[in-house]
Amino acid sequence: MSFSSERFTGDRGPLGHSIAFVLAGGQSRRMGRDKLTLAVSKHRDEVHLTGRDDVLLTGRNQVHPTARDEVHLTGQPETILEHVVKVVRAVADVVWILTPPEHALAANDFEQGSDLRSLADDEFYQGPLAAIARAWPRAVDAIADDMLQAESRADSVDCVFVVAGDLPGIEPDVLRACRDRLRSEAPSVDAVLTEREGMLQPLLGCYRARAGQAFAAAFSNGDKRLFQAVQALRVETVSSDVQGWSKWATRPVHTPEDYAEWLNEADRREESARSGKEPLKSGEKPLKFGCDRFQG
Repeated sequence: MSFSSERFTGDRGPLGHSIAFVLAGGQSRRMGRDKLTLAVSKHRDEVHLTGRDDVLLTGRNQVHPTARDEVHLTGQPETILEHVVKVVRAVADVVWILTPPEHALAANDFEQGSDLRSLADDEFYQGPLAAIARAWPRAVDAIADDMLQAESRADSVDCVFVVAGDLPGIEPDVLRACRDRLRSEAPSVDAVLTEREGMLQPLLGCYRARAGQAFAAAFSNGDKRLFQAVQALRVETVSSDVQGWSKWATRPVHTPEDYAEWLNEADRREESARSGKEPLKSGEKPLKFGCDRFQG
């Protein structure tokens, strides 16, 4: 695998169709509950667990408190998964939500449309490589049949987004940067992936349709890790640090502590929006002046 990172300015090549896979079948072991059903903002739906006042768990009334917990529920929240799907739908032509076996997405979970489809995996908790390897050819075939009736189905799709479902702060610009960079690259480049804190992010990027063959081959060979399959690809990267995105634009939530930190960030953003001020980037401090009053 070879990769490089530089600031991308948004020049685009010829346009084709794009599809996206949103991964929604993990176990959420470290969170202790399905993290994708947690609310993306605590102002829409709140569950205060007084036994753990450092963490605020939110969601669609799925918390089972103990006797010492005090619970306050209000409204219907937008969940983390719903937010991710909404962002991805703004960029991709067709979005496939990859779910566990026998899991049917409720009709009211998402704003319906022909661009949104779900596909249940064949087995529980086999990891993202298994889910993607199984879903990839079915999705590429479907968009070719439905939209283009193309002779070469792989050529009818010029980019395939792969996006983790646990990214509460994901932004459309991240996906657009990956897509546009891939479209501007030489045909030999197989994927453009995000890079966060020096680490490649295979679950947040854009692949050419042919990359599905590498995933299928790796899965057939018994590989379990997506990163192993990515090693066989020629990859370019878009660095979160170089682009100047907020850290939450590419950061997932894994633990209750991660989620609490995200909710604090979401609070900060909502407060900035209400006050009409541009929100500070995470870790950025407000400017301080050495005088109490400025008289022009």
